[in-house]
Amino acid sequence: MAAAWRSIGSFYVLGAAFGPMRNTFIYVVLILECVRLKLAWTFAAHLPNPVWAIVKYLAQWLPLYVALALQVSLAVGLMMGLAKISRSRELDALYALGFSLHQLLVPIFILTLAVALSVFTIIGWMQPLSFYASELFVHDVKQSTVLFSEGNEMFRVDGSKTILLDGISNDGKQFDRVFIYETYPEGKTVTTAGSKGKLEGSGTLSNQRYFVNSLDVLEVKNNAKGQTAKAFTVTHSANVQGPLNIAGQLDFRKRGNTEYEWTMPELIEGGKNIPYYIRKNSINAEISYRITQVLFIMLLPFIAVVVIIEPRRNPGPLRFFLGLLIVLGFNQYLSMGTAISRRNILPPLITLWLPLFIISSVVLARFWKIAYRPAFYTAR
Repeated sequence: MAAAWRSIGSFYVLGAAFGPMRNTFIYVVLILECVRLKLAWTFAAHLPNPVWAIVKYLAQWLPLYVALALQVSLAVGLMMGLAKISRSRELDALYALGFSLHQLLVPIFILTLAVALSVFTIIGWMQPLSFYASELFVHDVKQSTVLFSEGNEMFRVDGSKTILLDGISNDGKQFDRVFIYETYPEGKTVTTAGSKGKLEGSGTLSNQRYFVNSLDVLEVKNNAKGQTAKAFTVTHSANVQGPLNIAGQLDFRKRGNTEYEWTMPELIEGGKNIPYYIRKNSINAEISYRITQVLFIMLLPFIAVVVIIEPRRNPGPLRFFLGLLIVLGFNQYLSMGTAISRRNILPPLITLWLPLFIISSVVLARFWKIAYRPAFYTAR
């Protein structure tokens, strides 16, 4: 019976922290995705299916934002929850009933461990893959830019090929004029102009083709210095056809040209199956950054207790701001320290592990003093 009663008290503290944590998590993810939405709209607004393209792009950035939101929301939830029960004297009442600080924090530590494992999974596996997928998606979009004007013009740039269609019918199957400009590696450029063509295919632009009858082709060659030669040829062609989207034929680079795109096992193995070479100091810095980031999460409950519970029972907004500043500031420092180690100025042992050891020692020492202070478990 006593064990059940203690469990109720412990989970009451967990509930006080979980509510603000959930709300903060949703708020942070939405804010970050809204910022990304503004960027996505600039290059996806003119795609044939902009809504799907934007949703796909936002989903690719979700792992990064979820990992960040989990850390921030956990810190905010713990500090707000402890501040609430401390300000209302509920914490004193729990102490008077025989609860210890360690018993009350057991569910909090379990929640923190779950968050740490989730973040480690995200930044170790999901984030690198989604980062590459986002780069690939943006590349494909930029390689096949589409601009519509009043619904009857289409301008596309696919690598070395530019296509301009004018006078497109409402059903999208006919057009009045076409202008095609192509460049070749040997310096030759070909300009094609025609009229009265049709579009075939359905679905995405990658499945659509254009057909043109009766057109003129202007071929201009460049000399060895890249200058336009005086001689050019003009020919007449009965018809021409081609795909509207050739971007799919231009392969994007393989994954792994930066350590951000390497999963945790690949970093540990040194990228045995990665076709790119990354310097050893950059790999070590990335490994240390991901691990120290997760270990710092395990320190958040101790930081919340140290900042909120002491020295008074009525924590004000300044102490809450101080706790949040410590969490955000140290996360920002981890990024700066990682950048220093990537440039091989100082090893990760000094830039990352030593600061984590120092802040952990200070916080744990203060927590130990609070948790084992005489008469701490009595109401006052």
